[in-house]
Amino acid sequence: MTTVPFSGSAKMGLLASGWYANALEGQTFPGVLALCYHGVRASADDDPGMPFANLHVFEETFAAQCRMIAETCHPIDLATFCEARATGRELPRRPVLMTFDDGYRSVFELARPILLQHHIPATMFVCSEPIRDQRLFWFDAVARALGPDAVNEARALPHEGWRAVARKHETSASTAPTLAPMTAAHVRQLADEGFTIGVHTASHAPLAGASSDVQRRELQSCRAALEEWTGRSVSTLAYPFGAPSTDYDEETVTVAGSLGFSAGFTTRSGFARPDEPALERSRFVVLAAVTVAEPAHRIAYAWPR
Repeated sequence: MTTVPFSGSAKMGLLASGWYANALEGQTFPGVLALCYHGVRASADDDPGMPFANLHVFEETFAAQCRMIAETCHPIDLATFCEARATGRELPRRPVLMTFDDGYRSVFELARPILLQHHIPATMFVCSEPIRDQRLFWFDAVARALGPDAVNEARALPHEGWRAVARKHETSASTAPTLAPMTAAHVRQLADEGFTIGVHTASHAPLAGASSDVQRRELQSCRAALEEWTGRSVSTLAYPFGAPSTDYDEETVTVAGSLGFSAGFTTRSGFARPDEPALERSRFVVLAAVTVAEPAHRIAYAWPR
């Protein structure tokens, strides 16, 4: 599909006029539009030095995106997605699956009320160790100490080398509240309110190249903690960082399958189509640079069909 080169102000005008809503009314998605968010922040003044700030969308923008999705698409929960893929059951014409990776407290405090307001189901893929220990995610801690480039350098190390860097820079969540993880009580409440909780590994470890034992331990440990906190079975996961071959590999998929996971999500850009492998579903990553009107434009015109 050809991308229409509209300016940002033009897109805002089209959104306000109902143009995108009308354009979407006649469309049928080629798969499920799975959206991958991370954190949410109140404003640009909320921790100006925040590492990887583009992964933390603004609260006002997120609210507008949710309103647009509720009005023009068909939000579904993960159970509906999995059942449809397993049985061939027909989904609505424009299904949207909202997901959040990592387990930032801001998702509970800022995103959750907006999702509930618009009756949008969502899945939170969370890491258990930062939540259990109430410390920053390792990549935030390393970036705060050494800069973002040091995170990529650590990710490229063998597992034990990465682990040593992560341990050296362990940081209490109280030092950076805007980057703090949820608590176990938050995870429990989200599950009680109908949100789906999924595995994102124990420590947000880079999985590609790690031994099968390490990968199995990362997945099992996280799932055990989540099931203990929620009292519910957990059978879905999202791979940390999520790029095929780079961040997870064939061994990862094999391990996940042997552990009985029914769905796995990547950050490979695209609609989650029916013919994709169950443990390698595509998602579109949403960044803070994406404005209020941009998702509507991308859904209607730009994202490849």
